[in-house]
Amino acid sequence: MLACFASICLACPAPETRGPQERAPLIALEVVPSPGRPTCLLARFRNEGDAPVWWNARALLNRPHAPAAFRELWLDVTSYDGAEVPFNCKVNAGEASVDDYELLAPGATHDVAVNLEDCHDLTGGGRFRVVLHYRDGNPSPPAAPAGAVALAAELVSAPVTLELPPLTPGGSR
Repeated sequence: MLACFASICLACPAPETRGPQERAPLIALEVVPSPGRPTCLLARFRNEGDAPVWWNARALLNRPHAPAAFRELWLDVTSYDGAEVPFNCKVNAGEASVDDYELLAPGATHDVAVNLEDCHDLTGGGRFRVVLHYRDGNPSPPAAPAGAVALAAELVSAPVTLELPPLTPGGSR
């Protein structure tokens, strides 16, 4: 049985930290279960503001301690006894290019699929807590088009709880 609980966490710098010409993007980052696939989640980015948001849509998943230029997404996965479930993949990545950037229109969403089992050992099953982070670590991102707001702040999802049965000897849940 899969049980997922998620809420939305909004990232927006405090008004006093912005200059007079800047508007903070209002982006919701939500983790949503993928129906019928218990270890697959969708990272859903939603523009809840009134201006287009310029962001690094490459959304490359990597380990939390990878150099910032080589990841936009990272996960905190812990078992309910508090033990970290390590990220076990090796990611071959370079810095994002201008082609990785997109505009997210007001009211639009962009989903990124994340399969936890690709890089985390969840074979024993159990109850897991997952928190997703996004931040563009590009040291020189391309300038936002006129009228758009650049997404520079870190986004952090609300925790999601997954309850997974152990894998059977045949490899299914």
